[in-house]
Amino acid sequence: MSIKTIRCSLCTDEATRKFFWEEMVTYTLLVNALFKAVAEHDKFKEWQTKGFVPSESVKEMIEFFKKHSDSKKLPGRFYDSAARMTQYVYKSWFSLQKQRYFQMLGKKRWLDIVKQDYGLEKTTDFSSESICAKAEILDKSRSQPVESNNRKPRRKPTKSSNSLLGELLTQFESTSDTLVQRAIIHLLKNNLQVNNEPEDPEKLKLQLESKQIEIERLEEQLQSRFPKGRDPIGERFAAILLGAVSLPNGDDADSIAEALNEWRQQKSINFLNPLPYPVLWGSADEFIWSTEPRSSSSNSEPSVESSSKQRKFKKKKKLISDKICFRFNRLRSFVFKVQCDRRQLPVFRQFLADHQVNASAPKEERFSSSLFTLRSAQLIWQKDTNKRKEKKSDKSQSYTSDQPWATHRLHLHCTIDTHFLTAEGTEAVKEEIKRKVAKDRGLNKV
Repeated sequence: MSIKTIRCSLCTDEATRKFFWEEMVTYTLLVNALFKAVAEHDKFKEWQTKGFVPSESVKEMIEFFKKHSDSKKLPGRFYDSAARMTQYVYKSWFSLQKQRYFQMLGKKRWLDIVKQDYGLEKTTDFSSESICAKAEILDKSRSQPVESNNRKPRRKPTKSSNSLLGELLTQFESTSDTLVQRAIIHLLKNNLQVNNEPEDPEKLKLQLESKQIEIERLEEQLQSRFPKGRDPIGERFAAILLGAVSLPNGDDADSIAEALNEWRQQKSINFLNPLPYPVLWGSADEFIWSTEPRSSSSNSEPSVESSSKQRKFKKKKKLISDKICFRFNRLRSFVFKVQCDRRQLPVFRQFLADHQVNASAPKEERFSSSLFTLRSAQLIWQKDTNKRKEKKSDKSQSYTSDQPWATHRLHLHCTIDTHFLTAEGTEAVKEEIKRKVAKDRGLNKV
């Protein structure tokens, strides 16, 4: 199975765009609430160790929000998507926090070892030439050819700088040879390379300060207990901005002075992503594909034309086909028209063919979504960069161009199985159906 991702823009009316924007904003606030609920759960440490949040626990939290929350009810698919989104984000966040933790430990080890060079310099009298010579030996030992029986010497596989750095740190901690230790420190200070030039104390000081800042930044990131989420209504950004410009409260002079010093410092305010989270669809059977004829006005021929223009028009006319549309299975009242380029058009035609073949087959011969070309999809909002003028067909519409559903467009990101994207795509699906039906009938006879 070969997986590939394609995307398309969606064309629909203003009422549909408004509905999905408002529903997806509420859905995003639910996801943010789930992030916090997971972090406050009794089993959070256990989930963090395992690296994932169980789906049963997330569904229990959603049921609690349904019963005790004052927010408006969402479509069922949005609740399913919120559970999956919470699991996906936390799985990634757990992995990222684990990576940050080990990065912090490595940087601390590097800083502690490099700082020991001041003490070793006072207790030893090695020349810079001998230290560089020993550092060259240590550096070359990692790329030495490996002898094998009756074969030519082969080189060791190249290692990443992180693995080499880890080896040097471990070697420093396990050896008592002060020359080797100073040679290792020399490599650490010079990005794992030998530097025969005199050492610049000011440059080394800046290097140590930079490493200390990196450690403090990682420690601050590790203090975050749960993912920040998104801010579709700007409420969290406004609260952060208000706290940044507010004067400190309290009667203690020392705490007020400390707060004022921190208040005077210029700090950047994190701007959270204002777009709603994508809504996830996990299978192809949640889509209803259809076609819609194009307007006849665009196909009408001009009254007077030259013969060459008529031939060009006829060629273009042959390329015109029906528009591909779809509806969601649980939200059938909303129709979306697919807008894609010619390279993606055959894929969406295959989506349509898969749906038509399955819908026209008898109920006992219909196949599961595992045989569809479409595997999963995401409904995503993105800022509209195309500068086009919207036409108001009805003056009674309260259309305003500054509304978020007017300044953004809906997109569909589809994960597809390219196994069925062949010249015999639909036929392969049919043959697979026949084999499965024959197999089931054989098992039933037995």
